Amino acid sequence: MCLHDRIIPLGISLIRELRCLGNEEVIEVYHCNELSAESINLFHTVDSNTKVIDICSNLVAAGAMTTDFSETFKSYWIKPLAIHQTELEEIILLDADDILMKDPATLRQNPGYVEKGTLFFYDRVVKQGEFFNRQYEPVKGKPQGQYLRHWLRKFDYARFNSTAGPSMHLLESFAYNGKTCHEQDSSMLLINKKDNAKAMSVLWFLITEERFRYTFSWGDKEAFWLSYEFSQTPYYFSPWGASVVSSMSNDDMGIHPKTLCGSLAHYVPVDDKEPELLYINGKALVDPVPFNLKNLKNLRANQVFNMLPTHMAPRQGRVSVGVPEQGKQYLECMTGLGATPVPEALKQNLWRRRLHFMAISMNLLEPLQSCSFR
Repeated sequence: MCLHDRIIPLGISLIRELRCLGNEEVIEVYHCNELSAESINLFHTVDSNTKVIDICSNLVAAGAMTTDFSETFKSYWIKPLAIHQTELEEIILLDADDILMKDPATLRQNPGYVEKGTLFFYDRVVKQGEFFNRQYEPVKGKPQGQYLRHWLRKFDYARFNSTAGPSMHLLESFAYNGKTCHEQDSSMLLINKKDNAKAMSVLWFLITEERFRYTFSWGDKEAFWLSYEFSQTPYYFSPWGASVVSSMSNDDMGIHPKTLCGSLAHYVPVDDKEPELLYINGKALVDPVPFNLKNLKNLRANQVFNMLPTHMAPRQGRVSVGVPEQGKQYLECMTGLGATPVPEALKQNLWRRRLHFMAISMNLLEPLQSCSFR
Protein backbone atom coordinates (compact mmCIF):
# COMPACT_ATOMS: atom_id res chain seq x y z
CA MET A 1 0.00 0.00 0.00
CA CYS A 2 1.04 3.64 -0.47
CA LEU A 3 0.58 6.17 2.32
CA HIS A 4 1.33 9.64 3.62
CA ASP A 5 1.06 11.08 7.12
CA ARG A 6 -2.52 12.32 6.74
CA ILE A 7 -3.94 8.83 6.23
CA ILE A 8 -1.93 6.89 8.81
CA PRO A 9 -5.06 5.77 10.73
CA LEU A 10 -6.51 4.31 7.53
CA GLY A 11 -3.27 2.52 6.69
CA ILE A 12 -2.59 1.05 10.11
CA SER A 13 -6.20 -0.03 10.58
CA LEU A 14 -6.00 -1.80 7.20
CA ILE A 15 -2.84 -3.62 8.29
CA ARG A 16 -4.59 -4.75 11.45
CA GLU A 17 -7.59 -5.87 9.40
CA LEU A 18 -5.36 -7.98 7.16
CA ARG A 19 -3.89 -9.67 10.23
CA CYS A 20 -7.35 -10.24 11.71
CA LEU A 21 -8.37 -11.92 8.44
CA GLY A 22 -5.44 -14.32 8.78
CA ASN A 23 -2.89 -12.76 6.43
CA GLU A 24 0.68 -13.17 7.74
CA GLU A 25 2.62 -12.00 4.67
CA VAL A 26 5.11 -9.15 4.66
CA ILE A 27 3.40 -5.81 4.04
CA GLU A 28 5.26 -3.08 2.19
CA VAL A 29 4.26 0.53 2.81
CA TYR A 30 5.56 2.89 0.13
CA HIS A 31 5.83 6.64 0.43
CA CYS A 32 7.54 9.55 -1.30
CA ASN A 33 9.26 11.27 1.62
CA GLU A 34 5.79 11.77 3.14
CA LEU A 35 6.02 9.77 6.37
CA SER A 36 7.53 11.22 9.51
CA ALA A 37 9.95 9.26 11.71
CA GLU A 38 7.15 9.04 14.27
CA SER A 39 4.81 7.46 11.73
CA ILE A 40 7.46 4.98 10.60
CA ASN A 41 8.16 3.94 14.19
CA LEU A 42 4.43 3.50 14.73
CA PHE A 43 4.20 1.02 11.85
CA HIS A 44 7.05 -1.03 13.29
CA THR A 45 5.47 -0.94 16.76
CA VAL A 46 2.09 -2.10 15.52
CA ASP A 47 3.32 -4.77 13.08
CA SER A 48 6.78 -6.31 13.03
CA ASN A 49 6.29 -7.74 9.53
CA THR A 50 5.73 -4.37 7.86
CA LYS A 51 8.44 -2.66 5.81
CA VAL A 52 8.31 1.09 5.18
CA ILE A 53 10.03 2.18 1.96
CA ASP A 54 10.75 5.75 0.87
CA ILE A 55 10.84 4.87 -2.80
CA CYS A 56 11.45 8.42 -4.04
CA SER A 57 14.49 8.98 -1.84
CA ASN A 58 15.84 5.58 -2.88
CA LEU A 59 15.52 6.35 -6.59
CA VAL A 60 17.07 9.80 -6.19
CA ALA A 61 19.99 8.31 -4.25
CA ALA A 62 20.46 5.71 -7.01
CA GLY A 63 20.54 8.41 -9.69
CA ALA A 64 17.38 7.07 -11.36
CA MET A 65 15.56 10.41 -11.08
CA THR A 66 16.08 13.93 -9.84
CA THR A 67 14.61 15.28 -6.63
CA ASP A 68 12.31 17.60 -8.58
CA PHE A 69 11.07 14.74 -10.76
CA SER A 70 10.47 12.52 -7.73
CA GLU A 71 8.07 15.16 -6.40
CA THR A 72 5.64 14.25 -9.20
CA PHE A 73 5.07 10.92 -7.49
CA LYS A 74 3.56 12.54 -4.40
CA SER A 75 0.20 11.52 -5.82
CA TYR A 76 -1.66 8.47 -7.09
CA TRP A 77 1.31 7.82 -9.37
CA ILE A 78 3.31 6.37 -6.50
CA LYS A 79 1.17 3.23 -6.81
CA PRO A 80 2.48 2.05 -10.21
CA LEU A 81 5.95 3.21 -9.14
CA ALA A 82 5.71 0.88 -6.13
CA ILE A 83 4.58 -1.99 -8.37
CA HIS A 84 7.54 -1.41 -10.67
CA GLN A 85 10.12 -1.13 -7.90
CA THR A 86 9.07 -3.79 -5.40
CA GLU A 87 11.23 -6.90 -5.16
CA LEU A 88 8.19 -8.97 -4.28
CA GLU A 89 7.09 -11.28 -7.08
CA GLU A 90 3.42 -11.80 -6.29
CA ILE A 91 1.91 -8.44 -5.41
CA ILE A 92 -1.43 -7.40 -3.98
CA LEU A 93 -1.84 -3.63 -4.15
CA LEU A 94 -4.44 -2.18 -1.79
CA ASP A 95 -5.73 1.31 -1.16
CA ALA A 96 -5.73 2.40 2.47
CA ASP A 97 -9.51 2.90 2.45
CA ASP A 98 -10.36 -0.65 1.35
CA ILE A 99 -12.83 -2.40 3.68
CA LEU A 100 -12.09 -6.09 3.27
CA MET A 101 -14.47 -9.00 3.68
CA LYS A 102 -11.80 -11.70 3.28
CA ASP A 103 -8.04 -12.10 2.99
CA PRO A 104 -7.17 -10.91 -0.55
CA ALA A 105 -4.39 -13.51 -0.70
CA THR A 106 -7.11 -16.09 -1.39
CA LEU A 107 -7.51 -14.48 -4.82
CA ARG A 108 -4.22 -16.02 -5.92
CA GLN A 109 -6.21 -19.23 -6.43
CA ASN A 110 -8.47 -17.50 -8.94
CA PRO A 111 -8.22 -19.35 -12.30
CA GLY A 112 -7.78 -16.12 -14.26
CA TYR A 113 -4.92 -15.01 -12.05
CA VAL A 114 -3.30 -18.44 -12.16
CA GLU A 115 -3.44 -18.45 -15.97
CA LYS A 116 -2.47 -14.86 -16.76
CA GLY A 117 -0.70 -13.56 -13.68
CA THR A 118 -2.95 -10.57 -13.13
CA LEU A 119 -6.31 -9.82 -11.58
CA PHE A 120 -7.76 -6.41 -12.35
CA PHE A 121 -11.13 -4.91 -11.45
CA TYR A 122 -13.34 -2.62 -13.52
CA ASP A 123 -14.19 0.94 -12.58
CA ARG A 124 -17.60 2.56 -12.88
CA VAL A 125 -18.82 3.05 -16.43
CA VAL A 126 -18.69 6.76 -17.22
CA LYS A 127 -19.46 7.66 -20.82
CA GLN A 128 -17.62 10.93 -21.24
CA GLY A 129 -15.13 12.14 -23.83
CA GLU A 130 -12.21 12.43 -21.44
CA PHE A 131 -8.83 10.78 -20.87
CA PHE A 132 -8.26 7.87 -23.30
CA ASN A 133 -11.83 8.34 -24.59
CA ARG A 134 -11.18 11.91 -25.72
CA GLN A 135 -11.16 12.72 -29.41
CA TYR A 136 -7.74 12.83 -31.05
CA GLU A 137 -7.64 16.31 -32.55
CA PRO A 138 -4.24 17.23 -34.05
CA VAL A 139 -5.89 20.16 -35.83
CA LYS A 140 -8.38 22.15 -33.77
CA GLY A 141 -11.92 21.52 -34.96
CA LYS A 142 -10.99 18.38 -36.90
CA PRO A 143 -11.33 15.36 -34.60
CA GLN A 144 -9.97 12.09 -35.96
CA GLY A 145 -11.53 9.54 -33.64
CA GLN A 146 -10.90 8.22 -30.16
CA TYR A 147 -7.47 8.90 -28.67
CA LEU A 148 -7.08 5.31 -27.44
CA ARG A 149 -7.42 3.94 -30.98
CA HIS A 150 -4.99 6.52 -32.31
CA TRP A 151 -2.56 5.65 -29.51
CA LEU A 152 -2.79 1.94 -30.32
CA ARG A 153 -1.88 2.67 -33.94
CA LYS A 154 1.00 5.03 -33.17
CA PHE A 155 2.52 3.42 -30.07
CA ASP A 156 6.25 2.65 -30.35
CA TYR A 157 5.96 -1.14 -30.00
CA ALA A 158 9.48 -1.70 -31.33
CA ARG A 159 10.95 0.15 -28.36
CA PHE A 160 9.68 -2.66 -26.14
CA ASN A 161 10.23 -5.50 -28.61
CA SER A 162 6.48 -5.92 -28.85
CA THR A 163 4.02 -6.22 -31.71
CA ALA A 164 1.17 -3.95 -32.75
CA GLY A 165 -2.47 -4.90 -32.60
CA PRO A 166 -5.11 -4.77 -29.87
CA SER A 167 -5.85 -7.93 -27.92
CA MET A 168 -9.19 -9.67 -28.26
CA HIS A 169 -10.03 -8.54 -24.73
CA LEU A 170 -9.47 -4.91 -25.68
CA LEU A 171 -11.46 -5.18 -28.92
CA GLU A 172 -14.48 -6.25 -26.88
CA SER A 173 -13.96 -3.76 -24.06
CA PHE A 174 -16.01 -0.72 -23.12
CA ALA A 175 -12.82 1.35 -23.32
CA TYR A 176 -12.06 0.49 -26.96
CA ASN A 177 -15.67 0.90 -28.03
CA GLY A 178 -16.05 4.39 -26.60
CA LYS A 179 -18.49 3.45 -23.84
CA THR A 180 -16.43 4.74 -20.93
CA CYS A 181 -13.54 7.01 -19.99
CA HIS A 182 -12.72 4.87 -16.94
CA GLU A 183 -11.72 1.23 -17.45
CA GLN A 184 -9.79 0.02 -14.39
CA ASP A 185 -10.27 0.62 -10.69
CA SER A 186 -6.90 0.39 -8.95
CA SER A 187 -8.09 0.21 -5.33
CA MET A 188 -7.14 -3.49 -5.43
CA LEU A 189 -5.12 -5.41 -7.99
CA LEU A 190 -2.98 -8.52 -8.15
CA ILE A 191 0.14 -8.88 -10.29
CA ASN A 192 2.64 -11.70 -10.58
CA LYS A 193 5.77 -10.00 -11.93
CA LYS A 194 7.39 -13.27 -13.00
CA ASP A 195 7.99 -13.25 -16.78
CA ASN A 196 6.32 -9.84 -17.10
CA ALA A 197 9.43 -7.73 -17.75
CA LYS A 198 7.96 -6.16 -20.91
CA ALA A 199 4.85 -5.01 -19.09
CA MET A 200 6.99 -3.50 -16.33
CA SER A 201 9.09 -1.66 -18.93
CA VAL A 202 5.98 -0.17 -20.50
CA LEU A 203 4.66 0.72 -17.05
CA TRP A 204 7.86 2.65 -16.32
CA PHE A 205 7.48 4.47 -19.65
CA LEU A 206 3.86 5.40 -18.92
CA ILE A 207 4.59 6.79 -15.46
CA THR A 208 7.88 8.56 -16.22
CA GLU A 209 7.22 9.85 -19.75
CA GLU A 210 3.82 9.40 -21.31
CA ARG A 211 1.67 10.82 -18.51
CA PHE A 212 3.41 14.17 -18.96
CA ARG A 213 2.52 14.26 -22.66
CA TYR A 214 -1.12 13.26 -22.45
CA THR A 215 -3.56 12.83 -19.56
CA PHE A 216 -4.80 9.37 -20.50
CA SER A 217 -6.14 8.51 -17.06
CA TRP A 218 -7.77 9.93 -13.96
CA GLY A 219 -4.77 9.37 -11.73
CA ASP A 220 -2.82 6.17 -12.07
CA LYS A 221 -5.45 3.54 -12.65
CA GLU A 222 -5.34 3.03 -16.43
CA ALA A 223 -1.55 2.64 -16.40
CA PHE A 224 -1.73 -0.97 -15.20
CA TRP A 225 -3.85 -2.64 -17.90
CA LEU A 226 -2.38 -0.39 -20.58
CA SER A 227 1.14 -1.54 -19.73
CA TYR A 228 0.03 -5.12 -20.34
CA GLU A 229 -1.91 -4.25 -23.48
CA PHE A 230 0.92 -2.32 -25.12
CA SER A 231 3.44 -5.03 -24.25
CA GLN A 232 1.10 -7.74 -25.58
CA THR A 233 1.25 -9.46 -22.20
CA PRO A 234 -1.95 -11.36 -21.31
CA TYR A 235 -4.01 -9.89 -18.47
CA TYR A 236 -7.23 -10.77 -16.70
CA PHE A 237 -10.16 -8.68 -15.49
CA SER A 238 -12.85 -9.79 -13.07
CA PRO A 239 -15.93 -11.03 -14.95
CA TRP A 240 -18.06 -8.61 -12.90
CA GLY A 241 -18.56 -4.92 -13.28
CA ALA A 242 -18.14 -2.49 -10.41
CA SER A 243 -20.80 -2.21 -7.75
CA VAL A 244 -21.55 0.49 -5.17
CA VAL A 245 -23.14 0.47 -1.73
CA SER A 246 -26.07 2.60 -0.63
CA SER A 247 -25.38 5.98 0.92
CA MET A 248 -27.38 6.74 4.07
CA SER A 249 -26.43 10.40 3.96
CA ASN A 250 -27.77 10.61 0.41
CA ASP A 251 -30.91 8.64 1.39
CA ASP A 252 -30.49 6.38 -1.62
CA MET A 253 -32.96 3.73 -0.48
CA GLY A 254 -35.59 6.34 0.36
CA ILE A 255 -35.33 8.53 -2.72
CA HIS A 256 -34.11 6.26 -5.55
CA PRO A 257 -33.78 2.64 -4.31
CA LYS A 258 -32.76 1.33 -7.73
CA THR A 259 -29.94 3.86 -8.03
CA LEU A 260 -27.20 3.65 -5.40
CA CYS A 261 -24.58 6.37 -5.03
CA GLY A 262 -22.20 5.28 -2.26
CA SER A 263 -18.69 3.88 -2.20
CA LEU A 264 -17.33 1.55 -4.88
CA ALA A 265 -17.54 -2.18 -4.17
CA HIS A 266 -16.44 -5.39 -5.85
CA TYR A 267 -17.63 -8.98 -5.78
CA VAL A 268 -15.37 -12.02 -5.57
CA PRO A 269 -14.31 -12.54 -9.21
CA VAL A 270 -15.68 -16.05 -9.75
CA ASP A 271 -18.89 -17.22 -11.37
CA ASP A 272 -20.35 -18.88 -8.28
CA LYS A 273 -24.07 -19.30 -7.82
CA GLU A 274 -24.05 -17.12 -4.72
CA PRO A 275 -22.50 -13.65 -5.19
CA GLU A 276 -19.96 -12.77 -2.49
CA LEU A 277 -18.83 -9.27 -1.55
CA LEU A 278 -15.02 -9.00 -1.67
CA TYR A 279 -14.41 -5.44 -0.52
CA ILE A 280 -15.64 -1.87 -0.50
CA ASN A 281 -13.39 1.05 -1.35
CA GLY A 282 -14.74 3.82 0.82
CA LYS A 283 -13.13 6.30 3.17
CA ALA A 284 -16.64 7.53 3.97
CA LEU A 285 -17.36 4.23 5.73
CA VAL A 286 -14.47 4.57 8.18
CA ASP A 287 -13.41 8.18 8.62
CA PRO A 288 -16.01 10.42 10.35
CA VAL A 289 -14.66 13.36 8.33
CA PRO A 290 -13.86 11.82 4.93
CA PHE A 291 -13.95 15.08 3.00
CA ASN A 292 -11.82 18.19 2.60
CA LEU A 293 -12.90 20.71 5.24
CA LYS A 294 -11.51 23.50 3.06
CA ASN A 295 -13.90 22.64 0.23
CA LEU A 296 -17.26 22.44 1.98
CA LYS A 297 -18.92 24.53 -0.72
CA ASN A 298 -18.67 21.63 -3.16
CA LEU A 299 -19.46 18.87 -0.66
CA ARG A 300 -22.08 16.38 -1.85
CA ALA A 301 -24.40 14.29 0.30
CA ASN A 302 -22.87 11.01 -0.85
CA GLN A 303 -19.40 12.10 0.26
CA VAL A 304 -20.02 12.41 4.00
CA PHE A 305 -19.83 9.66 6.64
CA ASN A 306 -21.92 6.63 5.70
CA MET A 307 -22.93 5.00 8.98
CA LEU A 308 -24.51 1.82 7.67
CA PRO A 309 -24.89 0.90 4.01
CA THR A 310 -27.75 -1.58 3.80
CA HIS A 311 -27.72 -2.41 0.10
CA MET A 312 -25.40 -2.68 -2.86
CA ALA A 313 -25.80 -2.89 -6.63
CA PRO A 314 -26.35 -6.55 -7.63
CA ARG A 315 -23.56 -8.59 -9.16
CA GLN A 316 -23.65 -8.38 -12.94
CA GLY A 317 -21.41 -8.13 -15.94
CA ARG A 318 -20.22 -4.70 -16.94
CA VAL A 319 -23.15 -2.65 -18.24
CA SER A 320 -23.77 0.93 -19.27
CA VAL A 321 -25.70 3.12 -16.87
CA GLY A 322 -28.11 5.99 -17.38
CA VAL A 323 -26.94 9.58 -17.30
CA PRO A 324 -27.26 11.01 -13.77
CA GLU A 325 -29.57 13.96 -13.29
CA GLN A 326 -27.58 16.88 -11.94
CA GLY A 327 -28.75 17.79 -8.45
CA LYS A 328 -30.44 14.44 -7.86
CA GLN A 329 -27.76 11.92 -8.67
CA TYR A 330 -24.01 12.10 -9.03
CA LEU A 331 -21.40 10.68 -11.33
CA GLU A 332 -20.71 7.92 -8.78
CA CYS A 333 -24.29 6.63 -8.99
CA MET A 334 -25.12 3.26 -10.53
CA THR A 335 -28.20 4.63 -12.23
CA GLY A 336 -31.02 2.11 -12.49
CA LEU A 337 -28.93 -0.98 -11.72
CA GLY A 338 -30.96 -2.02 -8.69
CA ALA A 339 -30.16 -3.00 -5.12
CA THR A 340 -29.60 -6.14 -3.08
CA PRO A 341 -28.93 -6.39 0.69
CA VAL A 342 -25.31 -6.27 1.84
CA PRO A 343 -24.07 -9.38 3.70
CA GLU A 344 -24.68 -9.39 7.45
CA ALA A 345 -20.95 -9.96 8.02
CA LEU A 346 -20.23 -6.44 6.77
CA LYS A 347 -21.42 -4.99 10.07
CA GLN A 348 -18.83 -6.89 12.12
CA ASN A 349 -15.96 -6.17 9.72
CA LEU A 350 -16.91 -2.51 9.50
CA TRP A 351 -17.23 -2.22 13.29
CA ARG A 352 -13.77 -3.71 13.83
CA ARG A 353 -12.20 -1.50 11.19
CA ARG A 354 -13.76 1.63 12.67
CA LEU A 355 -12.61 0.75 16.18
CA HIS A 356 -9.05 0.23 14.98
CA PHE A 357 -9.23 3.49 13.03
CA MET A 358 -10.45 5.41 16.07
CA ALA A 359 -7.89 3.77 18.36
CA ILE A 360 -4.91 4.78 16.23
CA SER A 361 -6.42 8.25 15.70
CA MET A 362 -6.47 8.65 19.50
CA ASN A 363 -3.00 7.12 19.94
CA LEU A 364 -4.41 4.10 21.77
CA LEU A 365 -2.40 1.02 20.82
CA GLU A 366 -3.92 -1.61 23.11
CA PRO A 367 -7.25 -1.94 21.20
CA LEU A 368 -5.28 -2.68 18.02
CA GLN A 369 -4.25 -6.07 19.41
CA SER A 370 -7.80 -7.37 19.46
CA CYS A 371 -9.65 -8.82 16.49
CA SER A 372 -12.89 -9.55 18.35
CA PHE A 373 -15.21 -6.84 19.63
CA ARG A 374 -18.55 -7.80 21.13
